[in-house]
Amino acid sequence: MRSPAARSTQIARIAVILAVHARAGLVVDAPRLTNLPDSLWSPRPGLLDPAGALRQVSRFRFPTGLVGRRDGFLIVLTGFLGLTREQARKVTPAVIEVGGLGVISIQGTAVARAASPGECPRCAVAGWLSVIAPHYERLRASFLPLLDPTTAVPGVHVCELPVGDLWRSGVALLPSIDRTGAVGTGEPISVRAITTIIGQRRIPTGRTETLDPVVRAEGRYRDATSTELAAAQDDVLNHLDSANQYLEELLAEAELVKQTLLTEPDNTAAK
Repeated sequence: MRSPAARSTQIARIAVILAVHARAGLVVDAPRLTNLPDSLWSPRPGLLDPAGALRQVSRFRFPTGLVGRRDGFLIVLTGFLGLTREQARKVTPAVIEVGGLGVISIQGTAVARAASPGECPRCAVAGWLSVIAPHYERLRASFLPLLDPTTAVPGVHVCELPVGDLWRSGVALLPSIDRTGAVGTGEPISVRAITTIIGQRRIPTGRTETLDPVVRAEGRYRDATSTELAAAQDDVLNHLDSANQYLEELLAEAELVKQTLLTEPDNTAAK
């Protein structure tokens, strides 16, 4: 009697079978290939599970939403699909399939869909793919509107919207992002960085992103960039400085006139 193959071999075989089905348009809804414990997501008191971590990730505003979308993608890879840290950082566009009706699969495994967009793994993947490639190409006009909370429609699943094909040319799907929102275009983040990110995302904050209607600025500076707003602010400050200087000159002149009137002799009585 032959002994069963090693668990890792069985997982690899299942991945190949699912990949073949995916290419044939028969995506199997199997959001997780393995139940192997992963130190990243082992249940621990006070820490969130993948669904809870995804729920409190921000998807809007720059650069917060950009970092949040990358981390949401990482949560899906490691928490929902069961990839190891090394496997997650090696995910490339070649192993991702985006089909009709919002169906997405990674390495032959269908990404699950949740009822709420904020908790939907499939939305997390689509939301990240829609912004990462334009960012690489420095197409700010393409990805910044996607991070604008005033354009968000609560309750709409972004996984059901077209994500385009720009993401297929991405250099790394898990890049580094600095505090200014600049994306690294070289190697993906390290295994240690993944451990740190997931550790931080598992900490409950008690906050979830709200997408209440935001009042859009109107008037002259409605569509101004941050650089243009800073220049306009400098102009206002310069005008204020000029106005203050003019006021000080007027006060000094008034004080001089007052002192002159007080020191001059009163000739009224002599007349």
